[in-house]
Amino acid sequence: EVLTGLLKESQDFDIRDLDRVVMRDAVLRAVGAAAFDIAPHLSAAALLEGEAARVLDTNHAHAAILQRRFCALSGQLTEQLKQEQRPPVYVALSRLLAAQDVCVRLEAAAAVARLIDDVDFYANDFAPVLDSTMAALFGTIADANEP
Repeated sequence: EVLTGLLKESQDFDIRDLDRVVMRDAVLRAVGAAAFDIAPHLSAAALLEGEAARVLDTNHAHAAILQRRFCALSGQLTEQLKQEQRPPVYVALSRLLAAQDVCVRLEAAAAVARLIDDVDFYANDFAPVLDSTMAALFGTIADANEP
């Protein structure tokens, strides 16, 4: 109850307010850590959808904090996502693999790996983002190898 209350309380904020961004990050980190215990009280798909909408379409510097957290949370909530709930997460992660912030890209890559490694992974659902995901992954590798 406390955690779901904090989720609701920290939901509305201005991305330019670093204190509120860090608070939201902390709450989402706690949700990820308690993912198994909070599952009956939380819709993982709705949470990820809301966070994706919040962080994908902003270029503010503080957004990278929540973009990384979205990626980490996507990986932590993998087991709670049904097959039909996964494609929007794949799309969001594919977009974040092309982010300017290398930490966001690395966290997105780790989340994609967790989603693909899950027993409930269906290749047909991932197919629409396969090309863009692979291009972004190879781009990240190329960027990491540049001096």
